[in-house]
Amino acid sequence: MGIKFGFSILTTLFIVFFSNAIASPTMSLTRSSLDIKPLIAPISPVVQKQVKPEHLKSAIRNFVKKHFVQKKKDRNPSKTAMILGILALASIFIPWYTILLAIPLGIAAIITGSNARSTNEKDRKKAKAGVILGIVSLSLFALILILGVILFIGMLQMFSWGG
Repeated sequence: MGIKFGFSILTTLFIVFFSNAIASPTMSLTRSSLDIKPLIAPISPVVQKQVKPEHLKSAIRNFVKKHFVQKKKDRNPSKTAMILGILALASIFIPWYTILLAIPLGIAAIITGSNARSTNEKDRKKAKAGVILGIVSLSLFALILILGVILFIGMLQMFSWGG
């Protein structure tokens, strides 16, 4: 009973808070600017006496930080280079037009990997793997392109009318 009641109070407070935040986009969650009185006003007087403003402010801040504020993710360019190299190499072996993805993915893997090798000391192996995979995928693409042109020219000579 108490948990559901507390959750309904928090839900009501957040609805009121976010409706006020949408109405006034300058409202922030700093200690000085968060005014608790408009949040408690729509609630019954019995609940107002039970809720301490300090606890409510900290509960709102914690809830918003936990559920609505995006955390900065650790960016790892060496891992990105390796993934781009793997995708470039895999796109070579997928038939039809996906082979054309090997060019931008391979170039992106080489550039990202070389930048990651110069800036990030701890993941140099992943960055080097990304560069190598990008170079291998571009080399395989060039080899397939050359073989395709040679086969196309051979087919034209074989089926030409003039002999």
